[in-house]
Formats: sequence, C-alpha cells, structure tokens
Amino acid sequence: TADVFTSNINRIHIMRHTVISPDGQYVAYQSYDVREWANYGHVFVKNLETEQIYEVGKLVTPMAYMRFLEDNTLVIVSSRGVIYHVPPEKLDVEEDEPYTITQIEEVQLTTDHQINTSNMTLSSDGGLAALWDCENYNVLQLQCEKASLHLWDITNQQVIIELDDPTFAQPGYIDFSADGQQLAFSVCVDVEQINDYQSRCLKSEVRIYHVAQLQTGEN
Repeated sequence: TADVFTSNINRIHIMRHTVISPDGQYVAYQSYDVREWANYGHVFVKNLETEQIYEVGKLVTPMAYMRFLEDNTLVIVSSRGVIYHVPPEKLDVEEDEPYTITQIEEVQLTTDHQINTSNMTLSSDGGLAALWDCENYNVLQLQCEKASLHLWDITNQQVIIELDDPTFAQPGYIDFSADGQQLAFSVCVDVEQINDYQSRCLKSEVRIYHVAQLQTGEN
C-alpha cells in the first residue's frame, strides 16, 4: 500500500522533482503554482517520522535538479546552473518561517555554451557534478551541433575535464556509481536528419569512465 500525501499549499499547483533521503526520513519535492511556475517554485520537505510537512524555501529561478546527499543535505540546482545546499538542520523549520533559497551558500556551474542541467548528476557526497555543454542546441530535434561532458569539482568550483568527442550529438543521462568512483552516461553518436524539424538516432553508446583517471587526465 502506498503512502499518499498532497502538498499543503492552498493554491493551484503541480508537484515535481521528488527525492527521498538516504535514511528514508525525508521526502523533498517542489511545487509550482501554475500561474507562477516560470518564475519560482516552493520547496517542501516531509518528515516521514513526524508526518510534518515544512516549506524549506522558495526558489527564485526554475529548478532543474534535486537530490539528497549521503549526509541528508538537500541539493537544489536551478536551470541556470546555480547549486544551493539546504543542510539537514534546515529541513525541519517551522512552516511560517520559509526563506528564499538564494540566501544559502551557492555554487555557479557554467559552460561555454548552453548548459544542460536537466541531464546533470551529482556524486553522493556532493563533491562532483557532471553535466552537458551543448553548442547550437536545436530544441525541435533535441540535438546539439557539438556536445561535451563537463566534470566539475564543486568544492574548488572548477572544471576538472571536458570530454569532447565530435560524434556526440544527442546528450543522454549521466550517473555516478554509489561510491563516486565511476561515471556512466549515454549519448547518441549517429543522427539521421529526416527533415528540418525531425531527426532520429541510429546509434547510441553507453560510456563508463573511472573518475580517478579523469581527474588525472587519463581518459
């Protein structure tokens, strides 16, 4: 039997980006007012032990990614590549004391072209981020003229390495192993143009790298 609950906000809304903490104590989700969703979203956390739902903050730009780290820190990434951290002690704030998440310590992820935060991922300790950089992205065909995968050192706020391959066309999903030692991603490497508005992938690959080798430049 599923444990079903709804948001406790009193307005027209949709719920997105649901994640659960590693210890199973918290569920976090973002709720957009359908009349305001392009501007910001409200982030809620439910404590599954006390059954209480708290609004931990309000994001002033659209959200792209959210996850709990191994220490229950909630990480939120905006569509502009800004990373916000909500520490565990902020997860049980009173409902009448929500704060703007932009007040939290932040890190800015940047790339040379269009950042793709919808297909990004973080390591379980929050120390590394992997995301796509897309040059001349075609939103109708969902492909890039040129794509590269960036591995970020969050602590030092710098790019460790860019995996640049001329065959990368349609970026896929990325994930770290649980111990953070391996990085895997899928990507389309052969695209057929059907017309000006449509294309299809003829060949995809899954690539797996050892993070330690990437950090030393051995790719």
